Amino acid sequence: LLLRVGAWYASAGELVLFWMSCLVALQHESAHAFAAAKLGYKLNRIVLMPFGAVIDGDLRGISLKDEIYVAICGPLCNLVTAAFFVAVWWCYPATYPYTDSACYSSLTVALVNLIPAYPLDGGRILKCALVRALSGGNTHIDAEKRADGLCRAITLVCAAALFVGFATVCVRGENNLTLLCFGIFLLVGAFGDRDKTAVYDKMDFSCRDALRRGTELR
Repeated sequence: LLLRVGAWYASAGELVLFWMSCLVALQHESAHAFAAAKLGYKLNRIVLMPFGAVIDGDLRGISLKDEIYVAICGPLCNLVTAAFFVAVWWCYPATYPYTDSACYSSLTVALVNLIPAYPLDGGRILKCALVRALSGGNTHIDAEKRADGLCRAITLVCAAALFVGFATVCVRGENNLTLLCFGIFLLVGAFGDRDKTAVYDKMDFSCRDALRRGTELR
């Protein structure tokens, strides 16, 4: 499906924009992988889709603080990239026509992923923060269930807003399939395959690092 979308972009003369979007998505997911690897976890496969990307793996057993760290590294990497290109424009204005797509793509991916809707990074960060806040007077399981319910409600509101935006655009005689596809993506991510068991794999690391971190070495 991704290749078909790429062919459509090529026919429209926007192949460079398509490749740029793929590279930005790869950079974003790789930042998650590097952050997880630093904590001793392995995220082992990136899947590119027409309207986004996901990285396979399981952080089961990771602390809430570390999960927030892994989640924030993706958008942060894109924001740093966008800021780098802005700095390049400031120093060398003539480079703007050659780097504007990279900057705006990076900025868009970062800001979209910070939306507090699951399964976006912002939604994951919000869920971890809610679990930490609700764990004071509740058990961890109860806090996680309540946080999950709140995140689903917020995701539903975000998806509904996207569908309303898509309908409004259609009434005006225009067309924006991105709004529709993004809304569907949020619904599927928040409500589909929630109980699916993923493969978990721990990265190899030295005994010195294991002892320094105070973790069990198997």
